[in-house]
Amino acid sequence: MSGTLRRIRFPANSSNWRKESVGIACGFFVRALHRMGLATLTYTPRTMNFLSKILGRPSNERPYLLFPIGYPAPDAQVPNLRRKSIDEVAVWNSALPPAGD
Repeated sequence: MSGTLRRIRFPANSSNWRKESVGIACGFFVRALHRMGLATLTYTPRTMNFLSKILGRPSNERPYLLFPIGYPAPDAQVPNLRRKSIDEVAVWNSALPPAGD
């Protein structure tokens, strides 16, 4: 991994989209780990106060989730999941008039 890591700071009065931004970044992180051949999952304990204390973090920083990371077992198998079609998950209301009428 090359480059410089930068800390992103949100304004103190701005709570909008903070968790969503972190969540999106976590998704990119998981994808990057998988592309490197590592296995991971996301884990969110009910309370993470213990982690802040263990790591000696200031009170304005709060853990979001944990990533246990490692190499998968040589015989590990991933299920062949498929995305359901729209017809398998949607219910169409035929009582409504078509759009544009």
